[in-house]
Amino acid sequence: MNEGNDNMGKIEYYKKDVFGTTHRYIKSKPQAQQIAVLLKKKTITRGEMNIMKLLFGVEFIQVFAPEEETPL
Repeated sequence: MNEGNDNMGKIEYYKKDVFGTTHRYIKSKPQAQQIAVLLKKKTITRGEMNIMKLLFGVEFIQVFAPEEETPL
């Protein structure tokens, strides 16, 4: 493990509710692209997060959703 990288094994995610359904998205674009390749979708479930934690020691950290730009 690379001790010089404090973010190793940490993935930030945020939640969005759409019509009563909670979707979880990975905040980092490069991490999101790699997880999308692995899961074949853009979102991740709690169960998938738990599996990745158990198998790979990944720590998921919930953050605020990025603000969406509102057209003027």
